[in-house]
Amino acid sequence: MAKLHPRAAERAAAHHQVKPLTSIHHPLRDTNLGPSIWRPLVDTVTEWPLALCDFSSVDLEKDLRASDVITRNYIGESYAAHYSPDHRWYSIRDQKYNEGWMIKILDTKPGVAQS
Repeated sequence: MAKLHPRAAERAAAHHQVKPLTSIHHPLRDTNLGPSIWRPLVDTVTEWPLALCDFSSVDLEKDLRASDVITRNYIGESYAAHYSPDHRWYSIRDQKYNEGWMIKILDTKPGVAQS
């Protein structure tokens, strides 16, 4: 897959909306999940589709760099992701308004994709 343009996420956001859900506790595992539902805001996405990277294809040591997040009301840390040809990407071609993604944003269980 080709390298994404630095402003690809900004341009794709014009065609999608996120609806965050409250974090839920899964009673069968010691895990807190933070899912989000994404769907297009237009009838059919023909340009700038939402693309998701498979966490298992990310090398945590090489591909992620810690970054400070500083705003007027918050100081924290996030990660900046760097491109790798080893990343596996997924998208929905010509995604329709009634087609969506459920994305796990946070999982506190060790050894799985974190926030």
